[in-house]
Amino acid sequence: MAEYAALGLGPNTLRLENDGGGGTKCKHWDEDSFAVAGSSELMTGGFEAGLYQPISRMTVAALDDLLAVVEPRESLLP
Repeated sequence: MAEYAALGLGPNTLRLENDGGGGTKCKHWDEDSFAVAGSSELMTGGFEAGLYQPISRMTVAALDDLLAVVEPRESLLP
């Protein structure tokens, strides 16, 4: 939550995927949350060839919240 607030994201800006199969629904960020031309985010529901898909600061923070070992780095996406 701290990273979400630090990025100045409003309510419902970042959503979990609400459709897709059991490996996607409620387990990945919704693709529309990262609507940047020519880009996506690593933890959206599917890999898209030809798109730049970095890991976002939100994903790093979420993994940290889940006690995963992460090394924060600069990211191009919030």
